[in-house]
Amino acid sequence: LGAETWGRGPEDGAAGKGSGPEAAAFLDGERTREDPDVVPIPAAGRLTADSAAQTECETAEAEVNTDQDIGNFMKAVTCEREVLKERYQEVLDRHRQLENQLQIKIRCLQQQAEEEKNICQENGKQIQEVKTKLEELKKKSEREKKEYLQKEQEMKSEIEKLYETGKQLMKEQEEKGIQVAILISEQAEKKEKVNGDLARARQHHNEVNKKILAETERALKAEVISLESKRQLAVMMLDQAEMEAEMQIRNSGSLPINSGHLQEWQVRLSDIRIQKESLKAGTGGVRVWRSVCKGLSKMG
Repeated sequence: LGAETWGRGPEDGAAGKGSGPEAAAFLDGERTREDPDVVPIPAAGRLTADSAAQTECETAEAEVNTDQDIGNFMKAVTCEREVLKERYQEVLDRHRQLENQLQIKIRCLQQQAEEEKNICQENGKQIQEVKTKLEELKKKSEREKKEYLQKEQEMKSEIEKLYETGKQLMKEQEEKGIQVAILISEQAEKKEKVNGDLARARQHHNEVNKKILAETERALKAEVISLESKRQLAVMMLDQAEMEAEMQIRNSGSLPINSGHLQEWQVRLSDIRIQKESLKAGTGGVRVWRSVCKGLSKMG
């Protein structure tokens, strides 16, 4: 601003104040236009020694003021430049620091993402293995269930036959008893023969009783085998339910699942293990079997 003021100061001042030969000529022309009778006087003749000295002093003073303005302006520009340089360096340092922190955070996040990816892959493998085992166990359970149902049907048919045989034998025994009574009442004179027939009838009765006892024992053994098969089937079903519950609990560690849902599965797993131990120990009988079937039906 000082240089600009200095650059146009002398010329504008000369033109404005009317100093110098050009200004004098200009004033003479103006007077001539205003008054035609006035004879113009040359500008050079009107300059005196005093006016020349005054002009030189004003010019020197203007040059000194302009130099001082330029110096002050350059100092201000230099100071402003240093301030801006320091600010720029601070901003640059802060930018580098933030960039380094961002790079560290990016590396940490990339490492964390890689670890999470590995964990997810490992969990996926474990889940796939559990699914494969569950599928195999399901197929095995269905196959054994089919075999068990077939055996159970065969045992039921055999028990039905044994029951009919026992019923027939009891009917025969009753008929023999009636025949013995008739023979005793009607054939009193043939006591010896009747005694022989009675002895034979008693012998036959004993044999029938032995057969009945044998068939009853066989039926009881078949019933025991049936109950044992049911117990084994219940244990297998509980094993399958236990693996399913463990898988659900394991999945709850990596997925956003309700805590009540997780606690429900934990309680269910505890009940399954208690029932399985009761069945393996051979306690509870039909009551445990019915409880297991009821619990598994609820899970399904």
